[in-house]
Amino acid sequence: MAKLFNKMNTDLVPSPTIYSGVKESPWTFLAFLGAIAALTLSALQTYYTIHQPK
Repeated sequence: MAKLFNKMNTDLVPSPTIYSGVKESPWTFLAFLGAIAALTLSALQTYYTIHQPK
């Protein structure tokens, strides 16, 4: 049983350098802005669904 858990534990933590190319991409900032815009619009839609103008 210990061998099974030791074998499972070897690849749980990925290499930190795998995503280094993604973090340096020029599209990262635009994707971040798009995510912020989507969250803001979703929050506004939820607010106006609950508090409908009369």
